[in-house]
Amino acid sequence: MRRSTGVVGLIAALALLFLAVSPAYADPPGNNGDVKIHEGAGESNPMEANDPHVCTFHIHGFNFDGSASGTWRIEGWPPTGGGTYNGTWGPADASGNWREPKAGAMTLPAGHYKLFVWQKLPNDPPGGPKQKVFWVDCGAQAGNGSGQAEKVRSELQAAINNAVTVKGELATEMGVTAQILATANLTPAQRAAIEAALAAATVAQNALTAAITAANSTLTQLVTAINSGSQINAAINAAVQAIANLNLTAGTAASANASLAGAITANTSPAAQAQAQLANAISTANGVGTTLAGTIATAQGLNASGQLNAAGQAALVAALAAQTTLANTLTAAENALTQLTAAINSNVGVAAAVAAAATAQSNLGAAVSGAVTANANLSAGISASSPTTTTGTTTTGTTTTAGSTNTESVTTAGMTGSSVVAGFETSPQISAGSQGAATRTQGQSQAVAGIQNLPSTSTSQGTNPLALLGAILMAVGGAFLRRPKEQPAG
Repeated sequence: MRRSTGVVGLIAALALLFLAVSPAYADPPGNNGDVKIHEGAGESNPMEANDPHVCTFHIHGFNFDGSASGTWRIEGWPPTGGGTYNGTWGPADASGNWREPKAGAMTLPAGHYKLFVWQKLPNDPPGGPKQKVFWVDCGAQAGNGSGQAEKVRSELQAAINNAVTVKGELATEMGVTAQILATANLTPAQRAAIEAALAAATVAQNALTAAITAANSTLTQLVTAINSGSQINAAINAAVQAIANLNLTAGTAASANASLAGAITANTSPAAQAQAQLANAISTANGVGTTLAGTIATAQGLNASGQLNAAGQAALVAALAAQTTLANTLTAAENALTQLTAAINSNVGVAAAVAAAATAQSNLGAAVSGAVTANANLSAGISASSPTTTTGTTTTGTTTTAGSTNTESVTTAGMTGSSVVAGFETSPQISAGSQGAATRTQGQSQAVAGIQNLPSTSTSQGTNPLALLGAILMAVGGAFLRRPKEQPAG
């Protein structure tokens, strides 16, 4: 009887042990996933790496239930303490991945923090929140114009450059559209379709222009904060938001550009498109020629008075050569346009004229690119020779550096009108007083002076009472099994 009792006790003990240890091997149903802190608006490499020291950051969840959603809380944590911040996340994608904010990044006052993440839908599982600890310290990382603040400055400058490029591409397509509306034979329906696409493109262009202007102002404020060492967190926050706004408006403008090009393709002939594109390229080249002529005139005046240095004189020679090349190529392009127009009107030799127009446009694009480069080099030479002297050319945009020419986009597209002349359209390059940004490997921890990297908070529990009870029952059951069977009295 005692042996039977021991067996039963042993089975009960094993069952309790199984119940006690099972949570160590799998989360309760629905409590899947892990969370990481990722620096900035971009993603870490590898994707599931964690950044324990950040300035701006976003929360990234992995391997949650598909379409899950929930809440998060960030609490100030010893040794620094701080406020409490709350938000929601989700829905996760089909793979169970999500991020908050969904675009851009957030930041907090400098300090040590702990993140808590709960899933609420499709269920509210047991098991407690996912947790992660991290440091926010923009000032220490951004000292002397380097580190995280400088990294954000670089990212904002890149976003501005990209937005300016997109704006230039859209302006080119809009110029082609204006030529088509002025010269092509269109039905009322065709004209209405093109005009509707042009109106949408105009709205997108205006929004992008405003975003670029605001971003340039934000960039200036960020540089001021870096150089002064004050208000860095606020300036970085504004810069991150400006990057998100630029990316959004640039994406809208790119879509409007594609829609406008599609409307032109659907409602006009290839010959009419070639005619409009070449006419627009000629107009653009004339504008570049005017700008270059003004810069050359300024340089020649300085050279005559002996103020132009040797580098400026060499740039002047190159600019004069580029001016001649541009003029000759412009003449050839104008002749090709005349021949194409005659072919369209007579409906004779249209294909050959279209091919010749494409060649002329390509050659003109190369000449414009050379002229733009020559103009930039000559402007730099003028600035170095006489920093207080301007080129006398028309300058547009939000910021102009002394002696330089900062113009709006000039494009010399191929037949689609989408390639931008490198170096002609430039947004202001504002230095924060240091060359380059301090970099670090994504996914690896970077120690901030005086701050130790802390491990991620563990959610494992201490000794489980069920496990203790199971061990006791095993001991008792084993004692029953080991005790020798009593012999009946003789």
